[in-house]
Amino acid sequence: MNEYGTGTVSKGEGIGTQTTYNFTTESKKRWENSNGVEYSEFGDVVHEMQHQYDYDTGNMADAHEKSSAKDPSEKRAVATENIAREMEGKDPRTKYGGEIIEYDSPDSRKEKNNN
Repeated sequence: MNEYGTGTVSKGEGIGTQTTYNFTTESKKRWENSNGVEYSEFGDVVHEMQHQYDYDTGNMADAHEKSSAKDPSEKRAVATENIAREMEGKDPRTKYGGEIIEYDSPDSRKEKNNN
């Protein structure tokens, strides 16, 4: 993903993005080896769209400089990706870059908001 525009991400300002994808067989296998579940093009696009949304709306101030399973922006993207994976009948993604990723599922966020 490439950023463009004049906003300051670290200050919570929105900025535009452009994303390119690599759907080669080699790339998919590398992804599956790192994450331990079947690759999903739909899930990948949705994951990156969450990042695009976060950049556009100024919601990346909490992002870490180096992406990891502890990065709040990756936790949001994986949670959103797992909604897409569920729609496809695929197992949820539980790792990011080979590390276990923990996040609030959309259902648990709804529960917290209703209490």
